[in-house]
Amino acid sequence: MAIYHYTSIETLALILSSRRIRFNRLDLVDDLSEARVGDLEQYRYLFVSCWTRSEEESLPLWHMYTDQMCGVRLELAENPFRMFEAEGVLGGLSLPRGHYTTPIDPDTMFGDGFWIFPVVPSEFPKDVQYRDDENLLFPQATIDEPGQFTLNQHLVGEYKRTAWSFQDETRFRLQVYPTIGNICDLVLQGGRGSAEEITRRFTNPIRENVPPSIDHVDLEISEQSFVGVKILIGPRCSTAQHLIVESIVNRHCPTAEICTSALSGEIR
Repeated sequence: MAIYHYTSIETLALILSSRRIRFNRLDLVDDLSEARVGDLEQYRYLFVSCWTRSEEESLPLWHMYTDQMCGVRLELAENPFRMFEAEGVLGGLSLPRGHYTTPIDPDTMFGDGFWIFPVVPSEFPKDVQYRDDENLLFPQATIDEPGQFTLNQHLVGEYKRTAWSFQDETRFRLQVYPTIGNICDLVLQGGRGSAEEITRRFTNPIRENVPPSIDHVDLEISEQSFVGVKILIGPRCSTAQHLIVESIVNRHCPTAEICTSALSGEIR
């Protein structure tokens, strides 16, 4: 099964040259209401990359995500990311334990002021559900009681209003949390961190609604996923823009198939 991403020619060049997909923070995307949850004005801990499963071309998506429909639609396999082998972490934090695979390079999972949580592959990507139920759109994100602090992150970013249903969106989601410094040595297997120290350097910044120190994450595309790449050139692209796309593809992904939009010549 394929997924599709409408974007600019410039972004296509960055994706193909870096072989990475960028994830942006949810409170920085187009639907401003998405970052609101029941108990936080801005949920800054979800990073997303947004795609659609619809093979049929979408005029609204051409309009919204390309400049005057002079962009491209990138087609990749449903699970395009390189997978890494990792080991589980110490207890109490609802993380995978033992050996597991993840699209996040373990060497980049922790940094100064952030922690990228491991991903559950079965929910990567996950289809957006369209509802107008306020309880689903703005779920309670935290449970903060004496002796217990829990993030109910699974519902955040899963629902959008029905007005957005034309997007037929599927999205990749990453949870990225703020930390005080780099807490890798506190939580990895064999780490030295006490519960009190982890709370001070991990839980407290979330309680204070501090954003992570990064505003994007780039994940690596697997070599296998480049075999079946298809690029659809936007309906209002000029001859020069066609040539630019062909040049980018020839340099960075020569096996990709380039097609022209079925809407070309049909839109003034």
